[in-house]
Amino acid sequence: MSESDPEPVMLARHAMATRFEIVLHGRNPISLRAAGEEALDEIERLENLLSLYRTSRRKTGTETRTGS
Repeated sequence: MSESDPEPVMLARHAMATRFEIVLHGRNPISLRAAGEEALDEIERLENLLSLYRTSRRKTGTETRTGS
């Protein structure tokens, strides 16, 4: 990477028992971070939709099992 290349924006989040990492390259770090957060939010949304264990940690601090 040359001195004129901007630093990549790196984001990570745990979901679906996996660590998801995103590395974004470009010249607008604010837009890159927003896009990366949106992608990670979508992964989290899908986890909540598909998981047998619905996470309601944000509301109650506990996890509730919804499947058998």
